[in-house]
Amino acid sequence: MTLENFSSSSHETEQNKERKSIRERIVFPHLEPIVKLMEKQFGNTEREIDPKVVEDILYAFIEQRIECAGVYSSQEHKVAFPWGVTDTAELAKKLYEQYSGESLPPQLTPNSAKKKREFMFTSLQLVQSGSQFAFMEEPMHQAIKDLPNALTALKEGREPESNIIYTLGSPTNELGTMSEEFLEKIRQGEAFDEFGALYAEFIRAEGLKEREENTEVLLYGQSMGASFATGTAQYLLEEGAVTQSREVLQEKQVPFLQIRLDMPVGSSELSPERKKWQIPIGFALDGVITAATDPYLRPVMMKDKAFLSSVQEIFTEHGMPLVMSEEQVNLKKEGIKETVNALREGTPVPKGLKVTKVVGLADPLMYSGEFRKEAKEHKEEHRGSLGESMVSKAPDQKTFGIDMRHTMPYFRENELNRLAFAAESLQELQG
Repeated sequence: MTLENFSSSSHETEQNKERKSIRERIVFPHLEPIVKLMEKQFGNTEREIDPKVVEDILYAFIEQRIECAGVYSSQEHKVAFPWGVTDTAELAKKLYEQYSGESLPPQLTPNSAKKKREFMFTSLQLVQSGSQFAFMEEPMHQAIKDLPNALTALKEGREPESNIIYTLGSPTNELGTMSEEFLEKIRQGEAFDEFGALYAEFIRAEGLKEREENTEVLLYGQSMGASFATGTAQYLLEEGAVTQSREVLQEKQVPFLQIRLDMPVGSSELSPERKKWQIPIGFALDGVITAATDPYLRPVMMKDKAFLSSVQEIFTEHGMPLVMSEEQVNLKKEGIKETVNALREGTPVPKGLKVTKVVGLADPLMYSGEFRKEAKEHKEEHRGSLGESMVSKAPDQKTFGIDMRHTMPYFRENELNRLAFAAESLQELQG
């Protein structure tokens, strides 16, 4: 199910809050800290970044994710999970018409660039985890990065590049539905195999339902999501839905697959015995440090429940209620526990699967003195080269050791510069 057109159904419910817009109805926790970071970085410079334009970009982003949210039901696996999507080209079109005051022509010059389809996988800790809004900074990053070039293309009458980012939630989420059958398979030690089969089904049915030529697919997992990504990749490759072979790509019209794993706790080189205690302790420690020190994530975390509550009111009105009966709550909690246990046992990257791994050298969930030493020696040996941070042991794995903790440092200086450039591109359209 997809929420496609809020305005057309607004007259059908008395709870439409007097036809208030999504912007007026939701608590959007990302907005204020980002605007403050922008003011701090550009407040004393000659660049004139209008805060209202920044707000319009961010609100347009979240409005699209709410309007295009859905719940995917699998008959085969007898579960359902929430998902969300960001289409950066469509986002640019909406903002272009808003700021230029012009309607786009029905036909634009086609774009021959590769079509990009990204699928993000979430992590599970609580029933509230695994939503379609998890790791929202990644699709936000892609939207901000694409916006200036997309606006230029539209101004010249060309179709922007197609970049669509899906976020795949979990059956254990409040909006999802669990089953005894799915839980039993997880209990048998097949957690990431079962989730992989489920997500591969969605990707074939929804994400790649149009057999588009010239398409690249990225499976992107952070933390536990990295294990979901590799589990999904195996099914897609076995079914021939994607390929990692340049030779096959030339012979068949199937998308080329890339896989990125950030902070892949399950595939760390720590022993299973050490993973069992280091992962939960490291997760708690990283959360405390982030909540105390991160000027962006701290306020976002504080208002996350209010955000989800305000959005859920809209979802419920449009046929996406919470699924939280006593039976479902018990199934979901048990599913999370079994999946976390499977992660702590270890989820090594399958042999032959080509992946790019990013590991935080100060990540308390994966910290290894041996790896840190190896990364330091490699950097000193290759200082100044493009590969100075790459420490690879397996032939199919590119592993980068980065100076960060488990929580990624979002909205650093370069990301704020991208957002400023996107805002200036819109300001130019106003003349």
